Amino acid sequence: MSKTFLLEIISPEKKVYSEEVLSLNVQTRSGEVTVLADHVPMISLLSTGKIKIKKINSEDGIEEHAVHGGSLEVKAHNAGVVILIDELIDIESFDGLDFDAEIKAAKERAKEAMENDDATFAVYEGEMEKYLYLNKILKNKK
Repeated sequence: MSKTFLLEIISPEKKVYSEEVLSLNVQTRSGEVTVLADHVPMISLLSTGKIKIKKINSEDGIEEHAVHGGSLEVKAHNAGVVILIDELIDIESFDGLDFDAEIKAAKERAKEAMENDDATFAVYEGEMEKYLYLNKILKNKK
């Protein structure tokens, strides 16, 4: 049997995932990273992107989620992996959303915030990034 490791995904509100897994694939700011058991310890910032989890005895093979910001810590001596996230996104829940309208609304809010020297500009800019990425994911699935 393949070696496993404990994967924990924690949002600001709660622990959203805690399970033994075979592998993890994430987008970091430095590029794509695949983590297996006994991976070298590391810490990295996550980019908006997919998290692919290969579960033990999974019929589907790979579970996919999207994440919008966060960090990854691979602990030494196969002690596990912790992902602290801003938001875990169920990709399927966005199917059918009018992304063009959401992106336009986020752009307008960002523009207004920038004109008013409002610190929420970065929040709206992040929203645009999230919707653009989710739109790309869903278009590639079809």
